[in-house]
Amino acid sequence: MTTPLRLWLDDDRPIPDGYNVWARDAAAGITALEEAAAAGRHVEIVSFDHDIISTDGQEFRPVMRWIAEQDAWPDTVRVHTGSSIGAEWLLGIARRYAPDTTTVIDARATKQDGGAQPLT
Repeated sequence: MTTPLRLWLDDDRPIPDGYNVWARDAAAGITALEEAAAAGRHVEIVSFDHDIISTDGQEFRPVMRWIAEQDAWPDTVRVHTGSSIGAEWLLGIARRYAPDTTTVIDARATKQDGGAQPLT
């Protein structure tokens, strides 16, 4: 039995306990999801940052678009970004298009916790 995918999307905050794939840009996040789909691997959680600091002007929105367009929703979509505009966009897409079986969590980062709480 394959371990479910627990995808951490963030270029800055280190991967917390409980996640098993760390994607530091949108292309790597989409690749991880495509590989999971091709292998029939269950996607348990995708936790989103929004802004990619290391590459000017890029963000993780393409991953959310891919999930919505492919109708490849994980059990849980978690938004941990510190960007209020980015969080509203990500949460809005998930709340509008995800099925009722997907849990959507607003876990916005604060300066105190950085959004990198372990999976519980």
